[in-house]
Amino acid sequence: MVGNLCGWAEGQVTVSYTHLRAQETDALKTMEKYNSEIVQWAEYFEIPTAMLQSVIFREMICYGLDDVVGDRILPDASVGLAQIKPTTAIKAVQMVYGGPCQYSQEEMKKQLWNPHNSIYYAAMVLKMEAIRLDYTNTNDLTREQIQEVITKYNGDPSYGAATILY
Repeated sequence: MVGNLCGWAEGQVTVSYTHLRAQETDALKTMEKYNSEIVQWAEYFEIPTAMLQSVIFREMICYGLDDVVGDRILPDASVGLAQIKPTTAIKAVQMVYGGPCQYSQEEMKKQLWNPHNSIYYAAMVLKMEAIRLDYTNTNDLTREQIQEVITKYNGDPSYGAATILY
């Protein structure tokens, strides 16, 4: 039993330790593959690189059956490498850049399936959440502030505390 590693309720899902380790190994390989882009977008949006890395890693290792099903049937399901909802990405564009987004919800969903775009929008969403929390110097956040921004990224109160550990 995995417990609450990925936010699953006790007894809801049984996952083998071997399967979880395989997901972590695959996620680490993916992180290594895209690391230069992660660093690039973290620097561009002036957010801690480790914050962006931890969110993307967490989203990859916790991708489950509910995500697979939701991706196919829900118009605003979180999708892509960083599991972002299209409406959230659109709001981030509007807040961070101060203008309208050029993509419709459906077009944004297609954009988010691209790993390169997913990393870019994940950084932008983290920047948006820091702005919403009135954190002006986003490159110099305390551990508590980073945890709060990460929590806002997902919306689940326990997400930040678990994700910051990565």
